[in-house]
Amino acid sequence: MSETKIYLDIRVKNTLIDKKHDKKTGQMIDNNHKRVMVENGIDNLDQYNNIVIERVNEYNPKLNITGIEYVETPVAVIGRNAVYSGLIERIDDDGVKSSLAYIFISYPEVGSRNAFGSQHLFPGLSKLVDFYIDSPSYDLANLPIYFVNGSFDNITNSMLETVISMKLMGINYIQLHNSNSVTVDLDYYDLKKYSRFISNDRSLTNDTNIIKTDFYNIDINLKKIQFITNSFSCNLETFGSKDRFFVIKSYPALILADELGYVIDVTAISSFVETHNRGRNNFIPFIKYAEKLIEKEQ
Repeated sequence: MSETKIYLDIRVKNTLIDKKHDKKTGQMIDNNHKRVMVENGIDNLDQYNNIVIERVNEYNPKLNITGIEYVETPVAVIGRNAVYSGLIERIDDDGVKSSLAYIFISYPEVGSRNAFGSQHLFPGLSKLVDFYIDSPSYDLANLPIYFVNGSFDNITNSMLETVISMKLMGINYIQLHNSNSVTVDLDYYDLKKYSRFISNDRSLTNDTNIIKTDFYNIDINLKKIQFITNSFSCNLETFGSKDRFFVIKSYPALILADELGYVIDVTAISSFVETHNRGRNNFIPFIKYAEKLIEKEQ
């Protein structure tokens, strides 16, 4: 009998069940993620696994997930570079394995809400984009992508921006807890409205033809999108994960702009990478994907 399983990184399991050393008492106590799980009625890993299986099957019953396994390297293409990445795989009656989808998952406690999504998807997704860049498809990867938000945190505006970005990228978003707390307005499936939304500039009027964000500028009349370095080039000493913040907001705009036949300009990003050699793991696949879309239109 065939079965379908989710394969996650063993480090996810260890994070969910391991204890930490309390400096004040000298005792071993639950880490923050385990503590949050217990506070919300999840006492062990089996309960957690069952909730993940239930929610994924609710979202897509055709997958019919039957179990979760934690392994050293769930996605060979990604390797050990992305702890949050995993694979959904079906094994038929003859033992033949078929990969069905990639899956990314966040922990019970988000920590930094501004890092939500970007830290979980990247650089894993960038690895997939880079590996499949020469495929005939214009999708980000060769299989569907799922993101499971495993956090108990309330969805903030910055987190909602990321959820919308994921959906625009074609990523299947699943809320593990508080499943009714996220509503995505379909109006944002529009380049102009999405750009106004992430710019946080509510003064923009509906007839505005030039929209500037921290990540790109668009000219509605000229049908041009220019990706810029404003969000990460000011202070290289604090560069950190700014490349991840950039790509998670820029991929949706790139995809929407391509659908509208916009002129796409990524020269500023290319120049930044060549000059400063920062953020290559995420910037280079983004540039390659943009160039692939540009070549399609020529």
